[in-house]
Amino acid sequence: MGFSFYGCSYKPQSEGKIIGGGVPVGERALVLIFEAESNEELDTILQRLPLWGLAKWKVTPLENLEGRTSRDRQFIEQLEQSLQR
Repeated sequence: MGFSFYGCSYKPQSEGKIIGGGVPVGERALVLIFEAESNEELDTILQRLPLWGLAKWKVTPLENLEGRTSRDRQFIEQLEQSLQR
């Protein structure tokens, strides 16, 4: 998958690193979702982007919903048990 943004084209050397993205409505911004094994890998991917030195970057790690839901359920169960004591 590749993309073009303001005249710059980019295609990751390793396919599958960009798994989604888009432009927020009403903003001059670009949102990309990457899949990376580590922070270091993502940093390397970002540094290869044509806009690396020209844009302000904000990286927000995401976790999958299944893992988060499982931890939330465990927390709620522990909270309920502590309230029953």
